[in-house]
Amino acid sequence: MSRTLRGSIVQLRLEGKSIVNYLAVILSLLVVFLTGCAHEKPREAANFELKNFRFDVEEKEYNVTYRGKGLLLAQSPAMQDGSYFVFLKARDKHTSQVASELVAVILTKGEGELAFTIFYGKSQGPVAPPEFTWEVVGYVPLLPATIFSN
Repeated sequence: MSRTLRGSIVQLRLEGKSIVNYLAVILSLLVVFLTGCAHEKPREAANFELKNFRFDVEEKEYNVTYRGKGLLLAQSPAMQDGSYFVFLKARDKHTSQVASELVAVILTKGEGELAFTIFYGKSQGPVAPPEFTWEVVGYVPLLPATIFSN
Protein backbone atom coordinates (compact mmCIF):
# COMPACT_ATOMS: atom_id res chain seq x y z
CA MET A 1 0.00 0.00 0.00
CA SER A 2 1.40 3.39 -0.97
CA ARG A 3 0.38 6.92 -0.12
CA THR A 4 0.41 9.75 -2.64
CA LEU A 5 -0.09 13.39 -1.78
CA ARG A 6 -1.68 15.69 -4.36
CA GLY A 7 -2.56 19.08 -3.01
CA SER A 8 -4.89 18.53 -0.10
CA ILE A 9 -6.22 15.15 -1.35
CA VAL A 10 -4.73 11.95 0.04
CA GLN A 11 -5.27 8.85 -2.12
CA LEU A 12 -4.63 5.36 -0.81
CA ARG A 13 -3.71 2.87 -3.52
CA LEU A 14 -4.15 -0.89 -3.37
CA GLU A 15 -2.29 -2.70 -6.15
CA GLY A 16 -2.61 0.26 -8.50
CA LYS A 17 -6.33 0.88 -7.85
CA SER A 18 -7.60 3.84 -5.90
CA ILE A 19 -9.57 2.98 -2.77
CA VAL A 20 -11.89 5.84 -3.76
CA ASN A 21 -12.88 3.80 -6.85
CA TYR A 22 -13.66 0.79 -4.66
CA LEU A 23 -15.72 2.92 -2.30
CA ALA A 24 -17.61 4.44 -5.24
CA VAL A 25 -18.48 0.97 -6.58
CA ILE A 26 -19.54 -0.24 -3.12
CA LEU A 27 -21.68 2.87 -2.52
CA SER A 28 -23.27 2.53 -5.96
CA LEU A 29 -24.19 -1.09 -5.30
CA LEU A 30 -25.54 -0.16 -1.88
CA VAL A 31 -27.71 2.61 -3.36
CA VAL A 32 -29.06 0.26 -6.06
CA PHE A 33 -29.80 -2.41 -3.47
CA LEU A 34 -31.52 -0.02 -1.05
CA THR A 35 -33.64 1.71 -3.70
CA GLY A 36 -34.60 -1.66 -5.14
CA CYS A 37 -35.81 -2.78 -1.71
CA ALA A 38 -37.75 0.44 -1.21
CA HIS A 39 -39.97 -0.10 -4.26
CA GLU A 40 -43.39 -1.56 -3.66
CA LYS A 41 -44.00 -5.14 -4.57
CA PRO A 42 -46.04 -5.55 -7.74
CA ARG A 43 -49.72 -5.41 -6.89
CA GLU A 44 -51.85 -8.43 -7.48
CA ALA A 45 -54.75 -8.02 -9.87
CA ALA A 46 -57.71 -6.67 -7.91
CA ASN A 47 -61.18 -8.12 -8.29
CA PHE A 48 -64.37 -6.21 -7.64
CA GLU A 49 -68.07 -7.01 -7.40
CA LEU A 50 -70.86 -4.59 -8.25
CA LYS A 51 -73.99 -5.26 -6.19
CA ASN A 52 -77.50 -3.84 -6.26
CA PHE A 53 -76.93 -1.56 -9.26
CA ARG A 54 -80.18 0.10 -10.33
CA PHE A 55 -81.38 3.18 -12.17
CA ASP A 56 -83.84 5.84 -11.04
CA VAL A 57 -85.61 7.39 -14.03
CA GLU A 58 -86.54 11.04 -14.45
CA GLU A 59 -88.49 11.91 -17.61
CA LYS A 60 -88.71 15.48 -18.86
CA GLU A 61 -90.20 16.96 -21.99
CA TYR A 62 -87.06 16.57 -24.14
CA ASN A 63 -84.89 14.04 -22.35
CA VAL A 64 -84.75 11.09 -19.98
CA THR A 65 -82.22 11.00 -17.14
CA TYR A 66 -81.06 7.71 -15.61
CA ARG A 67 -79.27 7.98 -12.26
CA GLY A 68 -77.57 4.71 -11.42
CA LYS A 69 -76.34 3.61 -8.02
CA GLY A 70 -74.68 0.47 -6.79
CA LEU A 71 -72.25 -0.88 -4.23
CA LEU A 72 -68.72 -1.65 -5.39
CA LEU A 73 -66.95 -4.26 -3.24
CA ALA A 74 -63.27 -5.16 -3.31
CA GLN A 75 -62.72 -8.91 -3.28
CA SER A 76 -58.99 -8.73 -2.59
CA PRO A 77 -58.12 -9.13 1.11
CA ALA A 78 -55.34 -6.53 0.76
CA MET A 79 -57.93 -3.88 -0.19
CA GLN A 80 -60.06 -4.36 2.92
CA ASP A 81 -57.91 -1.81 4.76
CA GLY A 82 -57.23 1.73 3.62
CA SER A 83 -58.83 3.81 0.90
CA TYR A 84 -58.58 3.57 -2.88
CA PHE A 85 -59.73 5.44 -5.97
CA VAL A 86 -61.17 2.94 -8.47
CA PHE A 87 -61.77 4.12 -12.04
CA LEU A 88 -64.43 2.36 -14.12
CA LYS A 89 -65.57 2.55 -17.71
CA ALA A 90 -69.21 1.85 -18.64
CA ARG A 91 -70.13 0.16 -21.94
CA ASP A 92 -73.74 0.03 -23.18
CA LYS A 93 -74.64 -3.65 -23.80
CA HIS A 94 -76.95 -2.80 -26.71
CA THR A 95 -74.80 -0.36 -28.67
CA SER A 96 -71.30 -1.28 -27.39
CA GLN A 97 -70.79 2.48 -26.97
CA VAL A 98 -68.42 3.44 -24.16
CA ALA A 99 -69.44 6.28 -21.82
CA SER A 100 -67.35 9.37 -22.51
CA GLU A 101 -66.21 9.89 -18.92
CA LEU A 102 -64.68 7.57 -16.37
CA VAL A 103 -66.62 6.79 -13.23
CA ALA A 104 -64.55 7.27 -10.07
CA VAL A 105 -65.45 5.41 -6.89
CA ILE A 106 -63.79 5.95 -3.51
CA LEU A 107 -63.40 2.63 -1.73
CA THR A 108 -62.96 2.70 2.03
CA LYS A 109 -62.43 -0.54 3.90
CA GLY A 110 -63.28 -2.53 0.79
CA GLU A 111 -66.51 -0.85 -0.29
CA GLY A 112 -67.76 2.27 -2.02
CA GLU A 113 -70.83 3.69 -3.75
CA LEU A 114 -70.85 3.83 -7.52
CA ALA A 115 -72.99 6.71 -8.82
CA PHE A 116 -73.52 7.22 -12.55
CA THR A 117 -75.83 9.54 -14.51
CA ILE A 118 -76.65 9.34 -18.21
CA PHE A 119 -78.99 11.45 -20.36
CA TYR A 120 -80.88 10.44 -23.50
CA GLY A 121 -82.71 12.84 -25.79
CA LYS A 122 -86.31 11.92 -26.62
CA SER A 123 -85.72 13.05 -30.19
CA GLN A 124 -83.89 9.73 -30.71
CA GLY A 125 -87.17 7.83 -30.22
CA PRO A 126 -88.28 5.69 -27.28
CA VAL A 127 -85.60 5.38 -24.65
CA ALA A 128 -85.20 1.97 -23.02
CA PRO A 129 -83.35 1.74 -19.71
CA PRO A 130 -79.63 1.24 -20.43
CA GLU A 131 -77.76 -1.89 -19.49
CA PHE A 132 -74.04 -1.63 -18.89
CA THR A 133 -71.04 -3.85 -18.60
CA TRP A 134 -68.31 -2.39 -16.43
CA GLU A 135 -64.56 -2.44 -16.91
CA VAL A 136 -62.03 -1.50 -14.24
CA VAL A 137 -59.53 0.90 -15.80
CA GLY A 138 -57.34 0.95 -12.69
CA TYR A 139 -57.06 1.90 -9.06
CA VAL A 140 -54.70 3.85 -6.83
CA PRO A 141 -54.25 3.79 -3.05
CA LEU A 142 -55.04 6.97 -1.15
CA LEU A 143 -52.62 8.00 1.58
CA PRO A 144 -53.84 9.57 4.81
CA ALA A 145 -53.11 13.25 5.32
CA THR A 146 -53.91 16.06 7.72
CA ILE A 147 -55.62 19.34 6.84
CA PHE A 148 -55.35 22.49 8.92
CA SER A 149 -57.76 25.41 8.68
CA ASN A 150 -58.03 28.78 10.39
